[in-house]
Amino acid sequence: NDISIEKTEQQTLTVEFFINRGFLDHYSAFLYTDDPGTIQTFDKEIMDTIHNTHRKQKLEENWYRVSY
Repeated sequence: NDISIEKTEQQTLTVEFFINRGFLDHYSAFLYTDDPGTIQTFDKEIMDTIHNTHRKQKLEENWYRVSY
């Protein structure tokens, strides 16, 4: 159970709570972000099911479940 925290110079915050930390090429996590760019990218990918190959789900405002 690992946690990754990223705070930018613009004072945005992204926190990933890893569920399954894959061996080489995959992982699953709950993700919180208040970064408008990340939110816009995720929401666009979720709406575009063809490009949502990494399986992102919006759970609540600013909260996502991601699998890569």
